[in-house]
Order: sequence, then C-alpha cells, then structure tokens
Amino acid sequence: MNLIIYFLMSMSYTVTASKEHITLLFVGDISFSGPVKYYVEHKYHTYNDSFNDVAPYIREADISVGNLETPFVDKDVYRQMHMYTRKKNVLLDANTTAAPALSFAGFDAVTLANNHLNDFGSEGANFSVEEPLILEKHGIKIGFLGYCDSLTMDKNCTEMRMMYDSGPALYRDDVATRDVNKLKANVDIIVVYMHYGQECYLGPLPYQHRINKHLMSLGVQMIIGSHPHVIQPHCLHDNKLIAYSLGNFLFQPNRPPSGLDPKVYGRLGMKPNKLSIECL
Repeated sequence: MNLIIYFLMSMSYTVTASKEHITLLFVGDISFSGPVKYYVEHKYHTYNDSFNDVAPYIREADISVGNLETPFVDKDVYRQMHMYTRKKNVLLDANTTAAPALSFAGFDAVTLANNHLNDFGSEGANFSVEEPLILEKHGIKIGFLGYCDSLTMDKNCTEMRMMYDSGPALYRDDVATRDVNKLKANVDIIVVYMHYGQECYLGPLPYQHRINKHLMSLGVQMIIGSHPHVIQPHCLHDNKLIAYSLGNFLFQPNRPPSGLDPKVYGRLGMKPNKLSIECL
C-alpha cells in the first residue's frame, strides 16, 4: 500500500484523497473567545458561520486537526472563576455551545495541551485524558500526542498546571520517551503537537531544537508546533518534518510584524518499509 500524507499549514487546501493515500490537514490556533463570542451572543452570526468558507477543505481531508486554545466553560463557571483567574492577564474562554462548530467544520480532533487550558481552573480541563489518540484511515494508524512547554508573557503551562488538579500535559524528556515508546508499537506514524516557543517570535528558540532532536530520536515523524500565533518556518531534518508554528486560524486579532503568509506547507509520503518527506 502506498501512503501519502499531505501536511498543510494555515488555510492552504489539500488534494482529493484516494484509496492509495491518506490526507492529513493541520490548522493553527482556534479560539471561540473575544470577537467570535461577541458576535454570536449579539446575534450577528453563529459559531458555524466562522467556518463556512473553509469547511469544504477541512472536510475533504481524511483527518483534520487543530489547536483548540480555549476551554469550554458554561456561564456559571465563567462567573465563578472570572474574578479569581484575573491574576492571569489573558483569558480565553468559549461557551459550550461553540463545541459543535468544530464537528460542523470537519475536524476529527483538536489538541488541548496549551497554556490556556487552565484559564478557568480545573473546570475547563476536567474532560481531558492522559492517553494518546489513535486514528485509522485506509488501514493506516496514526498516533497523536500533545505536550506544552511554552514561554509566555503571562503564566506558562508549568505555572498554571501546578495550581490545579488537571491541565495540559507538560513536556519532559522522560515522559515523552515513555509515551512514544508505548505508542509506536501500535501505529504506523506518530505526530506530536508541541505548544512551545515564544509568542510573536518569528523563529524557534534553542530549547525547541533540543526537544525536537529528542523526539526525532524516538522515531516521531512529524512535530506540529503552536503558541507563537504567527507562522514560522518548517523544515526537514533526518527525513522528519518539523513545523514550528502554524499561526492563528480562528483567533482574536493581533498584529505581528510578519508571519502571515499562509502558503507554507509540506508533504509527507510513506511507501512500504520506507518513509520519505517532500517539501513543496
């Protein structure tokens, strides 16, 4: 069986899938907070409307994945936790009624391992699990893991995680080694979502290279990055694909100096007993 996995960043679109290959589509940061929430609450549009123009492309892929950078909390939790969590400067929340919009858009999965999962304490994270996600299409099994190790102008993942009983999975070399070794016996390809780097930086930091080197030494084929909120370069190293940051997909506005070009993507192909990656 021949397998071709198309890796796409931002709002690029994918080719039609066939029985000889599987299509993966990745997008950047998703948040139903801020203006998105405001316009829905004031009846200007629905949460589904935010995806109307891109949903056909997301649905076309065999597997579509994004970084959900906002916890779902109901109004009671929002009112109870809002004043307490104001010690954190940036809070992202989403009403629980926004969740079906992800299914409407065509997403098969989202990663939650980011620095906003605990914005409303454990209440926004009490549905998370410490298990890898395995999705299978056309007989190909793909395993997903997600970790957070971000630098931020506000409280980072480690600081927030220490305050609550549940939250994002924190990156450690020994934890990643345990998880990847356990997972790779059951899948054909491993994708690791890393929430790392520095907000609004246009390139990776030295500690990210160290993390990537360790993950690749374990046999991880794809490392998908988020957190900077701008698109950063992607690269091939030892025939493995690294995307340092996919930027924002559905997110409240910001104005970075650059990093807004959505036409950045690569392609990962696998044939029997051989894995090859091509950048387009």
